[in-house]
Amino acid sequence: MARRPPTPPPPVDMPNLARAIEIMATTLQQQKTTRLAAEASRLHQQPHTFSLEDFLRHNPPKFNGKVNPDGADQWVRDIERIFEATQCPEERKLFYAIYVLTEEAEFWWIGMKQMMEDKGEDATWENFKVRFLDEYFPDSVRYAKEIEFMQLEQGNLSVTEYATRFKHLARFYTQTMIEDWRCRKFEFGLKQ
Repeated sequence: MARRPPTPPPPVDMPNLARAIEIMATTLQQQKTTRLAAEASRLHQQPHTFSLEDFLRHNPPKFNGKVNPDGADQWVRDIERIFEATQCPEERKLFYAIYVLTEEAEFWWIGMKQMMEDKGEDATWENFKVRFLDEYFPDSVRYAKEIEFMQLEQGNLSVTEYATRFKHLARFYTQTMIEDWRCRKFEFGLKQ
C-alpha cells in the first residue's frame, strides 16, 4: 500500500491572526492592570487594628487561679480559640490574656513577669503559656492524665461518655500515636 503525502495545512489568514493576537494581548494587559490595581488598593488600605473591645466581644473567660488543673488547661484553650477565630495579632495576645486574669492569678502574673524580666526573658504569649501551665497545670498532673489515659476503660460509662473521656485524655499521651494504635486502644477499653 502506497503512502499518501500528508495533507498540507490550510493557508493562514495573516490579517485575522494578527488581529486575534492583538485582542488577546490587550485583554491580558487589562487583566494584569486590574489585578495590580486591586492589589495596590488592598495594600494601601488601613488594616483594622484588633482592639481590646474586639477581644472582649467574644466573652473571654476570666481566670482567678482558684480552679482545678483542668480548668486552667480549658482557660488556655478557650483564649486560644478566640485568638484563632479573630486572627489576633501575636503581639496583642499576651496583653489581652492578662487583661482577664483576676485575683490570685493577677498577682501571680505580676510576680512572674518581674522574674522573667530579671532573667531577660521576653514576655510573650508563648512564654506566658509555659509559665502559666507550669503553675496551674503542672507536669505531675499531665503525667497523671497520661496514666489515666493508658488505664482508661469504659466501665460504667456510656460509649459516648467513654469516647469523650478518651479524646480528652489522649491529648496528654506523650508518645507518638499512630491512628491504628489509637483505634486499638479505644477498642480495647470498651466493655467486652
